Amino acid sequence: MKNIIEEETDFFSGKNLTRFFVLLTIFLILFFSYIYIASHLNWGFNMSDKNMIGDAIGGISAPFIGISTCILTFIAFYVQYDFNKKQSIFIKKQHVNEFVTEFNQTFNLIKINDNLSDTLKVAKINNVINEFTENFTADDIPSIQKNGELDINIVLDMLNAKQFYDVTSIFFNYYNPARKFIIFLDIVIREFSHIDINEKEKFNIVNNFIIKFEIVTTPEIVNFLVFNLMATPKTVIKNKDFMIKCFKNHYGTNKSIFGIYQQIQDSL
Repeated sequence: MKNIIEEETDFFSGKNLTRFFVLLTIFLILFFSYIYIASHLNWGFNMSDKNMIGDAIGGISAPFIGISTCILTFIAFYVQYDFNKKQSIFIKKQHVNEFVTEFNQTFNLIKINDNLSDTLKVAKINNVINEFTENFTADDIPSIQKNGELDINIVLDMLNAKQFYDVTSIFFNYYNPARKFIIFLDIVIREFSHIDINEKEKFNIVNNFIIKFEIVTTPEIVNFLVFNLMATPKTVIKNKDFMIKCFKNHYGTNKSIFGIYQQIQDSL
């Protein structure tokens, strides 16, 4: 699963800060070594008068000491700023982890029956949904929509037409957990207002829950989840538009379903 919050790195932190001090030390050693050698070999320096050595070194080193003091002061403030920033990220991660842990417990309350984990049976549902999207035309809109949403009975009717009675006889064993999971995601998204995270982080949390649902059931269930979402009115699911975006970005979904749903909305 994806990391919900990405860590940030800065120049003045960790190994980078150590490298900076090492390079600064090497520079100062080389610089003063040059001054010393040049003064003895007369490379542009005449320091035969010993009384001038102190004044020369003081005059040469004073600007560098002043600059170094400013740099070190800046680094001290920056390190404090960096620490506060990392502490803020840590607290944010802690809040997000507590949030996810709480909803993981709620997720575990969704009863997943054995039928929903039967890949062969769920594949039959997935196949009829794919067939529905392949054969769809704009003329079908009046017959496939119910109050502006996709009609879930379409799936049931197509299963019956193919004589998949082993699935249709227990259809609600698939429908009920899928609908509960959709409502669960809606609650998760609604509670995002209590934690300070951006849209990408929200996508990651929702995507992780979708993956978890696929793990405890089967990846073949994702298109039935999408169809279920399209069949649920916004009066039941307040964050339907955001959930549609999440499923659009999820691998394995039949993107044609979203196009059909949009055509239904445009026809109203």
